[in-house]
Amino acid sequence: MRVGIVGAGITGLALQHQLYERGVDSVVFEADSEPGGVIRSRSVEGYVVEDGPQRTRLSPPVASLVDDLDLDDRLVEAADPPLYLYRDGSLRQVPFSVREGVSTDLLSLRGKLRMLLEPLTGPPRGEESVEESLTRMLGPEAARYLVGPLYGGIYGTHPDEMPMRHSLGRALEKRGVDRSLLVAAVRA
Repeated sequence: MRVGIVGAGITGLALQHQLYERGVDSVVFEADSEPGGVIRSRSVEGYVVEDGPQRTRLSPPVASLVDDLDLDDRLVEAADPPLYLYRDGSLRQVPFSVREGVSTDLLSLRGKLRMLLEPLTGPPRGEESVEESLTRMLGPEAARYLVGPLYGGIYGTHPDEMPMRHSLGRALEKRGVDRSLLVAAVRA
């Protein structure tokens, strides 16, 4: 038996490695000219910009993969916040408190005010993409420049490519967020 794996992103490559370790013959198919999926590093004005997942927890499965591939000496641990997003030619700090949210230059005043309407928009809907949910709930500016990029950095995919019910919706349910992201964030 030979297993075909569609996509040489991190998931496809990790799957191929696990199959190899188990003695299963497999082949990876990739449409792009190089592997990596959405994971890319590029230089912008002297800064290294990472596309794709921004952080990966060193959970036991990840640590095992790092060890199996003998990458211990290449492992880079990220510092705690501040965390930055790239917008309109500059790095901007991600707000993690109400005070930072009010003063951030990541969003315009209009974008910040639109976010305040979120408790009135209803909960995430399973049939929506993550991008559709974020745009409907938080407004287009917050979805595009704040929450969407953070989502992409966690899940390693663009918000318009992921159904809400398969990712962010489940994460919110696990944390008891049944209606409002903002109310839950203020409570936390």
